[in-house]
Order: sequence, then structure tokens, then C-alpha cells
Amino acid sequence: ATAYAAMRQLEEWKKRRNLSTAEKQSLRKLLKHVELINMRQDTLFQILSRVTTEQSAYLRSRDATRLRPLSLRELSRRIGVAPSTVSRAVANRSVLLPWGEEAPLKGLLTGQRYVLTSILADWVEKGRVKRGVTDEELMAALASEAGITVSRRTVNEVRRKVVAPAV
Repeated sequence: ATAYAAMRQLEEWKKRRNLSTAEKQSLRKLLKHVELINMRQDTLFQILSRVTTEQSAYLRSRDATRLRPLSLRELSRRIGVAPSTVSRAVANRSVLLPWGEEAPLKGLLTGQRYVLTSILADWVEKGRVKRGVTDEELMAALASEAGITVSRRTVNEVRRKVVAPAV
């Protein structure tokens, strides 16, 4: 809001003063540049806000199985910008995680299959998933314990990679 007030003030100043045509053009160009910077900052702030909200369980626990699916496309839909805008905004940017580790911002935008693979691999390692488990049982467990609703087909695809195939 303060940037827009400053821009309005500059426009008024421009009108009151006797600026040359070149100076007016230069001022207009500067204002456009400031506006662009403000839009980029706003977009990045919205991205960070959504990512930290969505990944709060992971950020509090440091447990990778607490990551939630959040694709670049879904994030762009939620903040109302094009996916390419989000992609450019997160490219080559990193965040400092609560435990002091620096990580790429893009690393917090996790796909559904990555998250499911991580969770199921953890469950297999802990002995919670046995051979012969059905996709419906895994779907129910993912929904109730991890809060992730996913199709049976996706569960089947990930289960085949993580759990030993039923004989």
C-alpha cells in the first residue's frame, strides 16, 4: 500500500513541476519499474505464505513424511498467477529452514507421488505395511493418518514401487 501511495505522490509531483518531456518519460519508466518490483515481491510473499502454511507440519517436525503434496501448478492456481510465474519466482531461491539448514524453495513444492512414496517407504521400514496389503487399506490409512486423499490407481502405482509385490 505504501508503494502505491508513493507512486501516486510522484505522479502528483510530476504534474505540479515543470518537467521536461525526457524527465517525464524517465519518471514514467522508473514508476513502471517500481511497480514491477512490487508485483514480484508480492508474488514471492504469497508463495512463501502458502508454502509455509501447507508444509507447516513438516517445518515444525523436520519429518519428511509430514510433507504434503503441493505442486507448482496447484500453488499457482491458489495464488491466482500463471504456473510460469511461480516457476520463475522459486527458481534459484532458497529458504532457511527452522533447524538452520538452507534448502531450495522448490524442494518444498512436492509432488503427490513423491510424498506418497516417502510415507509408504517409512511405513514399510517401520513394519506397518506388509505384503498383500490392499490399495483400499492404504488409501484409508493415508486419508486418516496423513490427511491425504488420493486415488486407488495412484496408491497402486506407488505401492508397487515401495512394497514388495504380492505373490
